[in-house]
Amino acid sequence: MSSFKSKPLNYSKKLSYLFIGLFSLMGTLAPAVITQAEVRGIAKGIRFDFVTFYESPGFRGASFTVESAGEISSLSARQLDFYSGLTGFSSRQRVSWDNVISSIAFNGAFKVTLFSERNFAGTQVSYTTSQRNLAAKNRIVIDNQTSSLKWEPLLEGQGQPRVIFYDRQNFEGNSFFLYPGDTIGKLSTKRRDSRRKDWDDEIRSVRVVGSEVRVILYADKEYDNKRVTIRSDASSLLPIGFSAVASSVRVLSSGINSGRN
Repeated sequence: MSSFKSKPLNYSKKLSYLFIGLFSLMGTLAPAVITQAEVRGIAKGIRFDFVTFYESPGFRGASFTVESAGEISSLSARQLDFYSGLTGFSSRQRVSWDNVISSIAFNGAFKVTLFSERNFAGTQVSYTTSQRNLAAKNRIVIDNQTSSLKWEPLLEGQGQPRVIFYDRQNFEGNSFFLYPGDTIGKLSTKRRDSRRKDWDDEIRSVRVVGSEVRVILYADKEYDNKRVTIRSDASSLLPIGFSAVASSVRVLSSGINSGRN
């Protein structure tokens, strides 16, 4: 096997890793890649819940981060994100995440289930807390043996209203969530997956958690142009003519006004 070649880091990547190191020192596990919008949100006290999967024990090496609820039926179809981890893989190498995961970091309340086979088959193990080493003693060995996985936030009984956004109909695909009072003026600044795709014109279904929560989707950035208000689960935005249309979003509840009527 050919050896891995290190790739020089530019200034922005070094700065991203500095943020990760600072959050780790403070006891908070940062996501593999923090967008500028998320950095500003953290500074304002906005919560960003996520789970990060790492290729090596001790939360080290290449990684990828997920939010909200979702699943990956085959990790062989997901390639290592060469530019998010600390390993320095060459972009010429094509390595998948199949049988690679060795540690998991939780930020927020989640349940993660790992499967040893594709399509959620084989041995399965569930976790609700960070796992520094999946090969640790007295555990079912799943280290470097995960081929598919599922994750979901533990919402029941927590009193945490929120809105979950999906890039596919029927609450499937990539997702992220916001709490009442959270806003995103440019969905183009929020990364959707490890291939650097963003959320502009990508929201296709919405799940609303909480009876007093509502979300306003806007067709243009900075809360402009056509808009629609959603107060309950919408498995498809096609009937209201807003599927893959939103470029900005506000999440509101009783006592929180949009500021623009």
